[in-house]
Amino acid sequence: MDFETICRKIEKLEIQGASNVAKHGIQALEVLLDEEAPKNKREAIEVLEDAKNRLFQTRPTEPFLRNSVRYIVREAKKAENVSTLIKTVETSKSKFFRTIEEGKEKIAEVGSKRISGTILTHCHSSTAMGILKRSKDDIEKVYVTESRPKYQGRISARELLAEGIETVMIVDAACRHYMKEMDYCLVGSDVITSEGNVINKIGTSSVALAANEARIPFYVATNLLKFDPETISGALETIEERNWKEVWKDKPKKLTIKNPAFDVTPEDYIDGLITEAGIISPEMIVHAIRDRFPWILAH
Repeated sequence: MDFETICRKIEKLEIQGASNVAKHGIQALEVLLDEEAPKNKREAIEVLEDAKNRLFQTRPTEPFLRNSVRYIVREAKKAENVSTLIKTVETSKSKFFRTIEEGKEKIAEVGSKRISGTILTHCHSSTAMGILKRSKDDIEKVYVTESRPKYQGRISARELLAEGIETVMIVDAACRHYMKEMDYCLVGSDVITSEGNVINKIGTSSVALAANEARIPFYVATNLLKFDPETISGALETIEERNWKEVWKDKPKKLTIKNPAFDVTPEDYIDGLITEAGIISPEMIVHAIRDRFPWILAH
């Protein structure tokens, strides 16, 4: 794929899942360097900066992508010349991919020691799926929401069934109705803010509210690289508004449809963030970032 094709696929959700988007974003940097063939370091940095700006435009609610691309560009700028810069991008990409995969593995290991019984999950998170697959011998049943309008819950359902885990799909609005049957709720995350709030697939906050009401533990499986450093200085994460056609293609002419992709779950409703640094309370997120990925705070 060429650079612009990767960007368009991210925009259209043909490439989805925060870690998958981040990986493709990093690969896109390499692709554009190859396409543009810069003659010197200055030109190469300009290419990377242009690529970074274009990638940042693809999805407004993707700090994992932004942090990943920033890291590669930051490392590339340390190179002495264009040839070492290109090699630096390649080696930094490989190193970062390992960091992502090792993080997922650690999160699965940590989460599997906590999650058991009957679980409710929302949307599709490869990180949350990793925990559920690792915990399958201790899991009785997993309830999966449809996750409209893109039905990402179907991806989760197929993966769980392939692992031999008993799976039940419910409509999104039925979460509160079935909550009393759960032992845990487990979701993924697209963004963690400096306050410890979590931004995730629309409907996540409703699941958290129902869990809080029923006193069911609500956990978020998340890589620390999903932290948005800009929220420290007061910036609010943009909530992406998706095309109304995803909801009703042939709607009545005068009908307005709102289709936000994400919502905010307050840290008060979150029992813990299951991360590669262990299970942490939401209010400890900045400390965890400072210990694990201090360069994020220096962006």
